[in-house]
Amino acid sequence: MTAAAGYRQQGHNAEEQEGEGAEEVPGLHSLRRDFEHKPAGRLNHGSFGATPVSVLQRQRHYQQRWAERPDEMFFRGELFADLRLASASCIPLITSSDKVLPQQVALIENACAATAMIAHRWSKLISPGDVVFVLDCVYGACRMCLQEHCCNDPRIGGQLCTLSIFEEHGSFPKSPAVIVERFRCSLQKQIRRIGQAVKDDGHTLDKHRPARSHCKLFFFLDYVSSQPAFVLPVAEMLRGIGVVLSTNLPAEQSEAQLSLGEICIDAAHAFAVEGLDVVQQFEGLPCELRPHWWFANLHKWAFAPPTATVVYAKTPELMSETSHPMISWFYGKGLREECLWAGTRDYSSLLCVPAAARFLQTWRSPDGLGPPAFSKARILEAGKYLSALWGTSDNLPDPELVCALMMVELPRELDVGAQDLPGLPTADTKERRSVRTILRDDFNVEAAVGSFGPSGNFIRLSYAVYNTWDDILSLGHGVMQILQAQQSLNAKQEAEG
Repeated sequence: MTAAAGYRQQGHNAEEQEGEGAEEVPGLHSLRRDFEHKPAGRLNHGSFGATPVSVLQRQRHYQQRWAERPDEMFFRGELFADLRLASASCIPLITSSDKVLPQQVALIENACAATAMIAHRWSKLISPGDVVFVLDCVYGACRMCLQEHCCNDPRIGGQLCTLSIFEEHGSFPKSPAVIVERFRCSLQKQIRRIGQAVKDDGHTLDKHRPARSHCKLFFFLDYVSSQPAFVLPVAEMLRGIGVVLSTNLPAEQSEAQLSLGEICIDAAHAFAVEGLDVVQQFEGLPCELRPHWWFANLHKWAFAPPTATVVYAKTPELMSETSHPMISWFYGKGLREECLWAGTRDYSSLLCVPAAARFLQTWRSPDGLGPPAFSKARILEAGKYLSALWGTSDNLPDPELVCALMMVELPRELDVGAQDLPGLPTADTKERRSVRTILRDDFNVEAAVGSFGPSGNFIRLSYAVYNTWDDILSLGHGVMQILQAQQSLNAKQEAEG
């Protein structure tokens, strides 16, 4: 049976099950009920997520209760007790370990707020000349946040340094091993540069800063990068940090003493990965190389309403000595407690995290797959079909780099132009609409289109539990029709010219 036939048969069976009276456990049979508000053709789940009806109903319950009885919820502590339970409900989602305590987990608004929390904390730990490393695929808002909090103020004086695994290489990596090697080489180059700069500039990276012979290194690394989207072998990358730092630089080249500060993993898309376990993933590493911080969005791949993000700290002590970036009445009690009240706002998306967690934990496909495994299986089939249709099968990534997100190269003859830049609003004009806009307006397909310079033009494909094979067909043929229209226009202009 072909992939397309399999999808159609599965959808047909799901409709039959629904008609016969669906069971309470959510799955393909209950898609009409669970995602009745989600139109067809939405293949950009990775940007905004989607919340099932049952969780939205729970959210409305909390909103209504707050509207009716805010005094009781606040002053009797009901709000805070429910938020503590919501935070604890995330533990089984991120690890099977029974060693993670509720005091190590907090709920915060979103990944940007989590980054602001990290950056604010690091601003107190950084001295002039210390370095914050990010990857060249770091989310743009996170880069700017770290720059503002850790580097722009000369009294703090940190430096933001980029480690290249994509941009300098002219092509996307085809395997985890390639990523690890690129990371190691880039880090080694930066470490040598830092050491040389300390010596050449009189023991300082900046001639206007005080002389220092010691430099702390902080790492803010992605687990699943956003644009481009790849599952990064972050545990092996952390192991590489240990190898590079344990390699003594020649004495004549560097007199700097380098030490490891803190490590944070931006795992915004972690719930799109099959077999997620934040403890098991890093347990083979030395303690100092295990991430101090890790955070993941719940409103994208874990079915919470926008927005909710879980933050995990390596120890309860880290959590207790860190503050929420928005200072309010619980200041000084540690991040977990401060997250319970960061000013008057709508906490309903955080309060219904347990309902979202239940949906994630109980949803099953007819063949018994949970959401991450189901989405990965489907997206691999979709990527194979689309790349064959578009003539780019030679550039498919290793399945180990794929989760519910996948980079699929567009036809190489397609003119994407400057209108489609990853993660930014499209720059449409009267004379020309972006490929993304044409897909949305003319073909009812939402997809993340992006130009990645010499690496090529790609769709960052998302496949969520509510997507169907018809969505993939619409995307594939929509792109081909745009290409044909461009070619016809070019031929006409050449004939007229």
